[in-house]
Amino acid sequence: MGDYDYRITFPVTADFNPSTWSAQITGRVAADNSVTIELDGKVEQDITGTMSYTSYTPFKITTTQDFLPGVVNYLDFIVHNTPFPPGFPNPQGLRVDGISGFVSPPGVGSVVPEPASLISCLMGIGLVAAGMMAKRRWLAVKA
Repeated sequence: MGDYDYRITFPVTADFNPSTWSAQITGRVAADNSVTIELDGKVEQDITGTMSYTSYTPFKITTTQDFLPGVVNYLDFIVHNTPFPPGFPNPQGLRVDGISGFVSPPGVGSVVPEPASLISCLMGIGLVAAGMMAKRRWLAVKA
């Protein structure tokens, strides 16, 4: 019962300019009971209502002003676990799949990934092999 924060961190290149560069993080998420996605402490997407741990909901973050250049950024998945009556088990869970991201300077198409600029970790999480390693790096903290 309560809120649980799952966090992944990644650096953004120091020359990233949020007013002229493109940036994006995409993926799919499933949670028990609902989830809020935050980038560096700012709410990007609040997924509530029909959320199910067994079916994914796509997410997309494109607000470049929320990426912080030259420092470690963090992406939080805050799982909201609905209270049950006393005495009933109340598990919570989070599934994130197909997460990927990129940053692109002006004049470069948004489809050209730049792994060193956003994060080598976040870019690789979308790959099957790196996906298993990423699961071990998640940090769950009761909020």
